[in-house]
Amino acid sequence: MTGRIARRLPGPGLRGTIAVVSVIALYFAVNLVALKALEGWRLDLTEGRLYTLAPATRAVLERIDEPITLTLFLSRSLERDQPALAAYASRVRELLAEYAERAGGRLVLRLRDPAPFSPAEDEALAFGLTGLPLANGDTGYFGLTGTNAVDDQAVIPLFAPRREPELEYDLTAVIAALAEPERTTVGVLSPLPLAGDAEHALWLITLRLAEFFRLTVLLTDAIAIDPSIDVLLLAHPRGLGPATLYAVDQYLMGGGRVLAFVDPYSEIERALVPPSARFAPNGSDLAPFADSWGIRLRPDRAAADIRLAIPVEVPGDRPETVDDALLLSVRRPFVSRDDAIASELNAVTFASAGILDPVDGAGTTMTPLLTTSGEAMALPLGHVQAEIGPRQLLALYRAGPGPLTLAARIRGPARSAFADGPPAGAATGAAHLAATTAPLDIVVVADSDFLADPLWARVSEVDGQPVATTIANNDAFVINAIEALRGAVNLATLRGRADVARPFERIAALQAEADAQYRTAEQGLLRELTETEAALAELERTVEGEAALTAARREALGGLRARIIEIRRELRTVQRALRQEVESLQLWLQFAATLMVPALLAAAALAWAGLRRRTAARAGNG
Repeated sequence: MTGRIARRLPGPGLRGTIAVVSVIALYFAVNLVALKALEGWRLDLTEGRLYTLAPATRAVLERIDEPITLTLFLSRSLERDQPALAAYASRVRELLAEYAERAGGRLVLRLRDPAPFSPAEDEALAFGLTGLPLANGDTGYFGLTGTNAVDDQAVIPLFAPRREPELEYDLTAVIAALAEPERTTVGVLSPLPLAGDAEHALWLITLRLAEFFRLTVLLTDAIAIDPSIDVLLLAHPRGLGPATLYAVDQYLMGGGRVLAFVDPYSEIERALVPPSARFAPNGSDLAPFADSWGIRLRPDRAAADIRLAIPVEVPGDRPETVDDALLLSVRRPFVSRDDAIASELNAVTFASAGILDPVDGAGTTMTPLLTTSGEAMALPLGHVQAEIGPRQLLALYRAGPGPLTLAARIRGPARSAFADGPPAGAATGAAHLAATTAPLDIVVVADSDFLADPLWARVSEVDGQPVATTIANNDAFVINAIEALRGAVNLATLRGRADVARPFERIAALQAEADAQYRTAEQGLLRELTETEAALAELERTVEGEAALTAARREALGGLRARIIEIRRELRTVQRALRQEVESLQLWLQFAATLMVPALLAAAALAWAGLRRRTAARAGNG
């Protein structure tokens, strides 16, 4: 009886097949049910909650009074041609759908496929969307347009994958512009050609600001500033006359807001002037306003920081990469977490920046926004003006007491910088304001190069159209500062929020340890190399023209040359040691990442095979 029953039961192989088919069927059944039952549900387990709408976005959506229509132009042929772009397009669609659901009917979402020669393509062209070439010679589109009840328009010409970390910001900024069409007015006062001129192109920072604000360019000899200007952008105020400075002062006393950029040594101005004027003084400072604002630029000093230095390639017979301690990438934890202007930024860059200090006894309070590390050096400005190279700078470097303040916010009551009243030539149409009518609110950055294109952006061409890719958050800092000073809807928390790149903290820690261990040796060798090369040059100069060299002279020359070769060898050894431990860890991580998935699959297969054998053995014993 038992044997007959055993013969009627399926064998181990058939039972396994039935089990696998049952699991697959159950999997699809559960997914079909979940697809309907859990539609619209999302669980965001990312560390930065990258797929959850930020509070700033929710605040903007709640402030929509009149319906806003968003139209996503996405060519199906573009998705077929570029699978990587299709994944990004899926994220854009999902995020827009979540916006529409959150807005509760106040946000209308349309999807258009601008096929060639279709009305949808005509509409995309009318809005100025950027076309992308397709494999068959046609043009595809992947952009967004928005309109409100009064026919205001906002456009994202192209969803570039390189801007994916800024996706939520870009979408929310479009909606905010349409929900509140009255734009903040920004006055630009600067001797630098931010708005371009006959010889210089429009700066990228100006284009970025024009996307969000109404810009008004002021003359550098202006004697009055319209109080309707919400925020004054004062960039590198060098050479401004007393009447113009007085206009700035009275604008502030009347409740105006200022974002100021000053600089002990403006590299961008040096690059713009004729060669004959390159070595003329080109610094700007806060001297006229220091006591009034309660902040000053440290005289004759620039901030150098080996810990925040950006590597640059030094040309020569053997080009090498050296950290430039005057070219800084300021990142966490040296970016303030307490002010929305900087709290969500990943990194901003400076070149030959100045140092800001509070003025004792001032009625205002200075709050640092961006600082150096504690190992920074207040470098004498003469070394910067002499244009010493990164290698020579390392030889001179001496860590000092830090951190040093590079950007700060100043708030509080203040008195006019012109205690004696208006200077000659000033506008006389209004009464002199001796003190602020509302507490001062100013942001000061100690670097004019902060605004220059090369420091924060790279420009490439897409189908003949220039597309700027940010490499630092300098533009976001400027926009954040203007929004914060204006008191408008603060989108600062969205910029840099979705930084998908996760840093290798262990590698960063190893790099810091290696820097501490080998930097002193490297600096010593660099100093000795500089001194030895100078001694060799001096000796060669003294023996030049001698018909016959004495044995001592020949020996001295040979010794110096041999020592230079030996120092260079030792320097390469030290620099290689700087990287060795970090590179070893990186190789191990690459090896582990390459083998991890196959190893897990192999382990799962072995476990399944073992389970099958045990099941079959138990069935046979039964």
